[in-house]
Amino acid sequence: MISSIKEFEDVFEQTFGDINKESLSSVPFNRIRFALGDDLPNIDKKVKQVVYRCDQILNDCFSEKDIWLRIILWDRKEKDNLLNAGLNVTDADFILEGNFEGNNILILYKKKFSGSFLKPIVLSNINFEIGKNPFANITCYFINFSIPLVINIYDDRGMDIVSANKELTKNLSNKYKEWIVT
Repeated sequence: MISSIKEFEDVFEQTFGDINKESLSSVPFNRIRFALGDDLPNIDKKVKQVVYRCDQILNDCFSEKDIWLRIILWDRKEKDNLLNAGLNVTDADFILEGNFEGNNILILYKKKFSGSFLKPIVLSNINFEIGKNPFANITCYFINFSIPLVINIYDDRGMDIVSANKELTKNLSNKYKEWIVT
């Protein structure tokens, strides 16, 4: 089991290469970008649509698998904001927290994917950009090292998925082709 943030970062780099740990948008290979929210006039309908699309894709990618969350907390209060949004950090099977390369990092691990555990994180990402409560100013990577797969829900507009697993990316691309941003 990973025992430090440094060790986690080393495993991440060994698995995915030296990719940006704040945004996947610059990854030039093995990346799919999905649109999450349409230009709906009603913000509640838009949030509902974004949550639905996130749930679908996250379930397809992680169902019955383990999941690591690498969360950059952009401010000291963001862990409290996640708690206020409904994230029960103690429900994680493993927790690491500390500073790495100038960022306050929270690593959470679940032995088995749980959509209800992730929902506060998803909502925090979505709500932050649209100015709706509850939210936390974070960057979260949803990771599985054995697939390998990393997902970043960057805001209400979309998510990036990076994986060298051609079968997974082909299946996602076919299933959600109407959501793909080209």
